Amino acid sequence: MKIIKRVMSLFMLTALISSLAGCNKSSSDSQSLKDNYVNLKGRIITIGVWSEEAIPNEDTSSILDPYTKRYNEVVLTRWKDAEKKYNCKIQWKVLDIAKLSEIISGFKAGKSETDIIYLTSGMGILDMIQNKLLEPLDQYIDYEKGVYANEAQKASLWKGRHYGLVQTPVDTSQNLLLYNKTLINKLGFPDPSELQEKNQWTWDEFLSIAKKATADTNNDGSTDRWGIIDMNYTSLYTNFIYSNGGGYIEESNSKFAPYLNTPATKEAMEFVTDLYNKLKVVYKVDPSSSKSRENAIEIFDSGKAAFSYSGSVTNKNFEVGMVIWPKGPKASEYIAFNTPGRFYAVPSCVDDPKGAAEVLEYIMSVYDSSKKDYIDYEKEVAARTPKDQMHLYQVITSNIKYSWFTAEPKYTEPLYSIFSSLLNDGKTVDEALKQEKNAIDELINELNKID
Repeated sequence: MKIIKRVMSLFMLTALISSLAGCNKSSSDSQSLKDNYVNLKGRIITIGVWSEEAIPNEDTSSILDPYTKRYNEVVLTRWKDAEKKYNCKIQWKVLDIAKLSEIISGFKAGKSETDIIYLTSGMGILDMIQNKLLEPLDQYIDYEKGVYANEAQKASLWKGRHYGLVQTPVDTSQNLLLYNKTLINKLGFPDPSELQEKNQWTWDEFLSIAKKATADTNNDGSTDRWGIIDMNYTSLYTNFIYSNGGGYIEESNSKFAPYLNTPATKEAMEFVTDLYNKLKVVYKVDPSSSKSRENAIEIFDSGKAAFSYSGSVTNKNFEVGMVIWPKGPKASEYIAFNTPGRFYAVPSCVDDPKGAAEVLEYIMSVYDSSKKDYIDYEKEVAARTPKDQMHLYQVITSNIKYSWFTAEPKYTEPLYSIFSSLLNDGKTVDEALKQEKNAIDELINELNKID
């Protein structure tokens, strides 16, 4: 279920992925501290991240990419301005991921070594919300207007409350498909990006390409070129499920209900199972073996597969493209699936969470046009994005689908069991769903109890 970050190295938006989202304050920067900003009286605001790369670099001379350099300079300006306007000192701290449980235990004990912390899926965000360890930020930040009024902010949304700020106005870290443009053209098929722009990129088109791409090219009796590379069969199932308008759970009025037994979801599971077992167009890897995954990436990188969702984008032997997952027969639009998480949060136990939230918002005001020094996100995206990728950008801007059911391992365990039963045990979709029904119902009931 995890996002394959290497995929996004193709997308020309990557220099902005690490960026911080803008705020929506209408007050002028020239107005006084007393009138517009909380006086933190010299307080130190500590921001916790998990790597040195996440900290803005004060020496921008070594940054070659002009967009990245400018972004970094604007962030630094916001950082220094915030210290003056809020009368505080901001420091960044690299946290040890191995001590995550200790950090969370500190939250429960009413102690935090940081005022702001960067969180991702798999860190127990829902448990933190359930235990009131994260401060809802809606009372400090207006998510209904300006750059915060976007689909990306739903990555921090739980039952009507936002628990953080997502890094960019657009979540560009989607599960998207890499494809071998050279091979697909050689096989006589239209470019998938062109099909997507014409609203013709469908399961049928994908399947036609995948079937013809799968071949024994050296006549040794074994397939050596594949339709698609499997890096994680759960990801393959998940993306096809959502691309058909299906899903794992349904939310209505902050209440969750099972969605696996719907026609759209079941159709997608049957489709993916056939890709493996009947059509045999998938190069299957051992998900527990890093070596197996590396071999799979190498197959795509060597030009021996039409599609993958991880791999190199700078291959000298063929041209690589990127496209959203094809639309299934029951889908009304293209869907970019993603797992929630990846946002800056404020622990509830910190002194004056309001002050920390406002400082965070100010630092993230890189794209706020009310500020004199800001980045016009849309213009810079357009300037650095290839023309054949602009439609992809426009699609993922408005068609992101998040599922908290993929955010934590305990929720995904029954899904692994379902997919494994389909692939390895020869069970029908109905049989596999029946096997895990009680486990899924129990987990959904648990989700419904989290306020």
